[in-house]
Amino acid sequence: MNITCILHFLSPGNIILIFRKLWQELAIVDTKLRNTHNKIINADILRQELAMSTDFLNTFSPKGFRAPWIYFPEFMLPILADAGFEYDSSTLASAGTYGNINGMHILPVTSIPFFSHKIRYGKVVSAKMLWEEIPIGTGIMVSYLRKWYNDILNRYCHKNLSCIFYLHLWQIYPPAVQYHGLRRIHSYPLEEPLRRWLQHHSFGKMLELTEGYQAKKHFLTIDLEI
Repeated sequence: MNITCILHFLSPGNIILIFRKLWQELAIVDTKLRNTHNKIINADILRQELAMSTDFLNTFSPKGFRAPWIYFPEFMLPILADAGFEYDSSTLASAGTYGNINGMHILPVTSIPFFSHKIRYGKVVSAKMLWEEIPIGTGIMVSYLRKWYNDILNRYCHKNLSCIFYLHLWQIYPPAVQYHGLRRIHSYPLEEPLRRWLQHHSFGKMLELTEGYQAKKHFLTIDLEI
């Protein structure tokens, strides 16, 4: 769910309180809201996932989409458009690289590619990716680079570029039962670093990028997966 829209209207402290409240509420209704987090490898899986989310889609009418693991075949973009989505963020590219494919706005998660700077679908976040690019906007990389992320955001601002990055809610508030293989990340919750980033930088709505927005703002989305 993209909740960056609240950043325009609330102070950093209030935003953090909202995130904490969301975490508490989601923990209560965990069995009702847990998604499958399946990798979307074909149209059947995508249609099934959308069908399972009918109530959510009808209630909130989300405009942006990002697939689990940032893996999404390009040929399925028309299915997202038919479901009412206006932009997709299921790939990676260098800061300031945006596109439009079949009428769908493409807003990639920020990355530092070593070779091609073109938008390319079919990637999946993994350790092997580091041979081709540094997925600096992915939640895992944000955790590992937390000590330097404020400087990273500053450097993008100085270049008049926006960073698109995301976090999982469990990175801000680690769960009581830690996920296998993520104990190191859970040991360094991002609540305080996030508070500083929100205080020191301006953030906008992802939809602003579909309107040609060019100012020095960053774009953060929160994955409510628990």
